[in-house]
Amino acid sequence: MLAGLKSGRTSEEDVTVFAAVGLPFQDLAAAWHVYQSAQGDDAVSGVDFDA
Repeated sequence: MLAGLKSGRTSEEDVTVFAAVGLPFQDLAAAWHVYQSAQGDDAVSGVDFDA
């Protein structure tokens, strides 16, 4: 997905599953890059954790 070879979620019913792949600081560094890329992207919707 990161390389653009696979599509991400294609519908609201799709679920994303996270699996840690390294040490916590490595996961944090990877998540920070994803977060920064998602900022200002109109295609990325918010997540309501209270639902």
